[in-house]
Amino acid sequence: PTEFSDHETAVHSVRAGLGMLKAIDAFNESQKDRGLTPFLTGIGINFGRATVGNIGSEQKMDYTVIGDPVNLASRVEGQTKIYQESLIITQSVQYRLNQKFPTRLLDKIAVKGKVEGVRIYTVRDSVDPNTEKAWKLHHQAISLFYNRHFKQAIQAFREVDSMLGDDFIANMFIERARNYLKAPPPEGWEGVEIKKEK
Repeated sequence: PTEFSDHETAVHSVRAGLGMLKAIDAFNESQKDRGLTPFLTGIGINFGRATVGNIGSEQKMDYTVIGDPVNLASRVEGQTKIYQESLIITQSVQYRLNQKFPTRLLDKIAVKGKVEGVRIYTVRDSVDPNTEKAWKLHHQAISLFYNRHFKQAIQAFREVDSMLGDDFIANMFIERARNYLKAPPPEGWEGVEIKKEK
């Protein structure tokens, strides 16, 4: 079998996810032409060591993959509906991409059953110059937000929203920042959103 580096593995996984979304888009075009319901899906990608193989007993054996990294990928996939992004990757994948694809930080979350936060990102094959500029400003706005500069963060996120046109993520952070202006977060706050749903 071919051995890939961590970087190559991350790049291949993201390419596969983006390819799946393109195939689903094409499939949905044919569904629409036939007056049928589109197929919606979400993809979560994480990186880590897992156990792979035939697992079970003589009565029931399945080829599967198990482990904490697999569980996190599953939980991240569940967040695609909440963040309105079809593909979400974790920081462990984003780091290993070495800027091969444009990525946008969506949030810091602690998935159900965990207390430690993980950064989650969306990713694209490429982005147009306006989106590239908006994502750069978005990252500046997030930095302001995490450093408790909520008024300045709101202004920056408003500009991101204006550039991208009714942007769900920018509006989500505007709402959070407004709430924190009214009731500041506690000492030691690191911006982690605790998720109770899978």
